[in-house]
Amino acid sequence: MITVAKLSDTDRLYAQSAINKLSDDVLLVIFRFYLEEAFVGDGRAYDGWHDLVHVCHRWRSLVFASPRHLDLRLLCTSRRPVERSLDIWPGLPIVVQHNAKTSRLSGYYSCMMDINAALLQHNRVYKIEINPISNSLLMNPMVMGVSFPVLTDLELRSNGVAAAPVLPDLFMGGLAPRLQSLKLQRIPFPSLPRLLFSATDLVTLHLFEIPQSGYVSPGAIVTALSMLTRLKSLHLDFDPSQRWAPVGSRPRLPLKPITLPALIEFYLWSDSEYMEDMVSRIDIPLLNSSRIAFSSQSNSTTPLLRDFISRTEVFEELHRAKVAISEDSIHLTLSQPDGGPDGKILKLRISCNASEWRFSSLTQICSSLLSPLPTLEHLEIFADQLHWRFNMMENAHWLGLLRPFSSVKDLVLFDDLVKFVAPALRELTGERVSEFLPALKNLFLKGSCPLAPSQLVQEAIEQFVLARRLSGQPVVLHYWVYSSERGAPKGGEWVVLHDGFRTLSE
Repeated sequence: MITVAKLSDTDRLYAQSAINKLSDDVLLVIFRFYLEEAFVGDGRAYDGWHDLVHVCHRWRSLVFASPRHLDLRLLCTSRRPVERSLDIWPGLPIVVQHNAKTSRLSGYYSCMMDINAALLQHNRVYKIEINPISNSLLMNPMVMGVSFPVLTDLELRSNGVAAAPVLPDLFMGGLAPRLQSLKLQRIPFPSLPRLLFSATDLVTLHLFEIPQSGYVSPGAIVTALSMLTRLKSLHLDFDPSQRWAPVGSRPRLPLKPITLPALIEFYLWSDSEYMEDMVSRIDIPLLNSSRIAFSSQSNSTTPLLRDFISRTEVFEELHRAKVAISEDSIHLTLSQPDGGPDGKILKLRISCNASEWRFSSLTQICSSLLSPLPTLEHLEIFADQLHWRFNMMENAHWLGLLRPFSSVKDLVLFDDLVKFVAPALRELTGERVSEFLPALKNLFLKGSCPLAPSQLVQEAIEQFVLARRLSGQPVVLHYWVYSSERGAPKGGEWVVLHDGFRTLSE
């Protein structure tokens, strides 16, 4: 906003005269644009109206007469005298923010006094962000034992140093009629389902690093979610190293899942039994982005997760897959071909104990999840320096990983992974040629070796390419030439090898 203070006396008088001729409706449009655009990202979004009310009496009266139109909020933090602010300004909705890093200069006791003073105005509190939350605050019935009828956003975090405070049963009076966003981190809340029954306007529910004392069964969570028809984003982050679903809790008979009609983002991190119990109870037809991570036992399978994925629209539109093998897990990413920010994406992380790493069990899970995926045409596989583990794997394990991708046309193998997968591909001769990767058209090798793969890798790859050619299912071989190699542009480029790797040395 251009200030008249920077103008000459003549121009200032002309500007003031022109502004005074504007109607109240026009001024309100200008004020709203100013408040929405001027302070984006600079931390003063809630205080922008202060500049307006100090210009003149007319502007002050107009701003305070239109609090809803201008979305006015009174920001109360641990670094400003809250009680004084409450006395100076009108009865605007209150935003309470407390961050330990920014409040150290004020002292802990004075900070808590300020936060308590703001929270006591529970009929006006619109948003709460407290990091970290203290036991003294949670146990104060004058603050947390009452309802907050206009609260729309609640975010509480624990510092994780001491035992996390347990939210009491009557937290917020047990009611949240206008709550739209709830985010908790490292804070147990066993009575969460009770609160959710009243939070029918909830759009965002994020529970991060839920401790063991915060266990809520999948059945209780899903029953509460069935009331949240506006929910768009759901994050449930349990500690996967612990066992969350009691043994035998997995439903033996098919359950009729509830539908979450507005949910588009679903993240879940738990053990495999809790995950299976959870996904068997929900349908998310409009799912657009999902990340599901779970710890796996050596003999576990995931048929209910496969059923859940197949019931979503995103399952029918996935064209690309990336498989990343790390020290203790397999990361599987499925996405649309464009890969844009609005493209649909599904991410799975299958974890296991590093000391009991079982590649065969992980490939078995991948096979149960991905077979078949008729729209999948592009597959990339890379690994995170597991040479000593890979040396212990049999070719059958690698072929088991490739088996589900029957519709893949392009296969990309990264770095040293090529030398482990190549011997497995060499076994695909005769009748086995059509058994694995029957739709494959292009094989891309992006190895980390400076000029060419080893002789054994070359021979294995060329035997595979020859077998495919003889079977009437030819595969075009592509090799990545790095910028350090002869004639390669900056970064590198793909080179088509028509007669095997010998063309590289010509």
